[in-house]
Amino acid sequence: FICLLLEGVFLVTFSRIVELGTAVAILMVFSIFVQMAEGTTFSLTPFVIPVAVGQVSGIVGAGGNIGAVSWNTMIKALDSVRDAYYYLGFI
Repeated sequence: FICLLLEGVFLVTFSRIVELGTAVAILMVFSIFVQMAEGTTFSLTPFVIPVAVGQVSGIVGAGGNIGAVSWNTMIKALDSVRDAYYYLGFI
């Protein structure tokens, strides 16, 4: 939970930064929390249904694709990419 919360906090912060150097630094910290959250998700996957690890991994992987499609749809629907990052930080 903490990784996802801090991921959202840094994405919202990134969406409001105007200086390039600060934006890159915030984006790097955001990326660290993204990787930690993904690691926890995929490390728990084999324990959900141990006899069906492949199927569960496929469903978890498909969730990432659904998120990518949702993200692209949100960017197209909004006028500003900055606002899209802001809203995504709360999702």
